[in-house]
Amino acid sequence: MMKFAVLALLLVSNQVLAAQWSLLGDNDLGTFFVDKSTVTRSRGVLKADILLNWNKPQLLQGHGKYYLSEVSIAYLDCDDKQIGFGSRTMYAKADAQGGALFSPYLAYGDVKLQDTVPGSTGAQMIKAICSLK
Repeated sequence: MMKFAVLALLLVSNQVLAAQWSLLGDNDLGTFFVDKSTVTRSRGVLKADILLNWNKPQLLQGHGKYYLSEVSIAYLDCDDKQIGFGSRTMYAKADAQGGALFSPYLAYGDVKLQDTVPGSTGAQMIKAICSLK
């Protein structure tokens, strides 16, 4: 089991290095980017990797460590303007650098798509990412 977890973290780290990050916008939490190379259509929604560089270090609950960035899998319903987030990986440094600290898995079936508020970061994400496909 431990070997699988280490392998998964290595694969995630390699994918981050090859990413094509494009600025989506920012808010009071931090700055958001999309990896254009990951935008695909799956199960009737778009799927993309989103990088969040936090403005302030975030405590990784139960681990006593702090992280400055995370990469999440976003699911976007372009027609209904809804967004949801699946699995994510937290990194010690900004821009998904410094090694993966934690990577909880969340299956698509467990993701709840939610309406976005006009003008919000989520609405900006939908507008920018849906225009790519």
